[in-house]
Amino acid sequence: MKLTKDSVVQMHHLKQRPENEEEVLIGRPDIGQYIILPLIAIDIIELLNEGRTIGEVEKIASDRMGEVVDVLDFTKDLVTEYQLVHQIDGKVVNEKLELKGHFSWISQRTSQFFFNPLTFTFLTAAFVFGLIICIWNSKYIPVYSDFFLSSSLVSSLAAGMILSWVLLFTHELAHLMASRSVGVPSRIGISHRLVFLVAETDMSNIILLPAKKRYKPIFAGMAVDGGMFGIGVLLLLLQDVGFLALPSAMIMLIKFCNLNALFSLAFQLMFFMETDVYYAFTTKFNCKNLLHNSRLYIRKCLNLMKKHQLEEWEYIDKDEKKIVKWYSWFYLIGVCWAIVLFLFYVLPLTFTFVSDAIVQTFNGEMISWNFFDGIIIILLSLIEFALLIWSWIKKYQNNRFEKGKYAKNTEVDG
Repeated sequence: MKLTKDSVVQMHHLKQRPENEEEVLIGRPDIGQYIILPLIAIDIIELLNEGRTIGEVEKIASDRMGEVVDVLDFTKDLVTEYQLVHQIDGKVVNEKLELKGHFSWISQRTSQFFFNPLTFTFLTAAFVFGLIICIWNSKYIPVYSDFFLSSSLVSSLAAGMILSWVLLFTHELAHLMASRSVGVPSRIGISHRLVFLVAETDMSNIILLPAKKRYKPIFAGMAVDGGMFGIGVLLLLLQDVGFLALPSAMIMLIKFCNLNALFSLAFQLMFFMETDVYYAFTTKFNCKNLLHNSRLYIRKCLNLMKKHQLEEWEYIDKDEKKIVKWYSWFYLIGVCWAIVLFLFYVLPLTFTFVSDAIVQTFNGEMISWNFFDGIIIILLSLIEFALLIWSWIKKYQNNRFEKGKYAKNTEVDG
């Protein structure tokens, strides 16, 4: 489709928020994609959306600026790169998507009841109290053996995996409800961070909120993890002093949950990936796209930048460049450490686990508990790797789809 100065474009349903006195954040809530543009660009978008031709808008904008404004070239970017344009001359170029959050039956009022300043104060206090108890007596610090809930290896592995995903879902549900408490619908999905399989909550539309209101959804998951850890440690202490009489199975369950919560909190501190702490950091320092810009800087240092990437780097705010330059070192070290951890710990441990199970399986009789026990262990061990590979493939396919869509849309150049 050829885009000319006689063309009329219609925008998607856009939302915006003032970024500063000279810039505005604008984008599509349905895909959670936003950009920051100067005020003149916002004026151009609004004029285009009124049904004026590109040529008419160009004349108006040029008169206002006192110099020639290339509205045609800007409109091409709105179509292809930013995908803010819905139709050109009545023909759809970027499809509308339905904005629908998960668990829509959970109301905003209910979410506000569970996630409010008092809740966060209680969860934080519980976590701090739990840490104090652990410092006072190291026996309450979770250890690796707390993972095993049974003397049976297969039972421990199965129960551990199920409980880990339940607790992970609880973490993400906290994000979702805290996001809904401020009026932003969210979705829970499965993805990956480098080589680690993760669940994630898409809360991209919270960027429309003022910075102070974003911290609640960002920290909700960590607050729940920390609160659960503190409560768990307190229950173990009350058991030891004789105030409670908990069954052994309950004690093992609490220790497992404490271990899981501590690992979850530790993972969030690895903010060289897109963790909760990373998003809090970028919100605090108002970084537009810290990870992407850090990768650009690393490519620049290695002389691997392409022309368009070099131009993109030059447009980055100088204050953010300062943050990017030191963050890039943290990013590189963190990525290398994560890969080393995966290659020399996670993979060998899994390989040993699976190989031992295979030996156990095929050294025994075909119809025996050892045989089925080994088969179950193998399947459970491989589930997360299968999901990780699926996540990689899905991301690869999405990237190819976006590139194909971009190539198709660039046909507007004629």
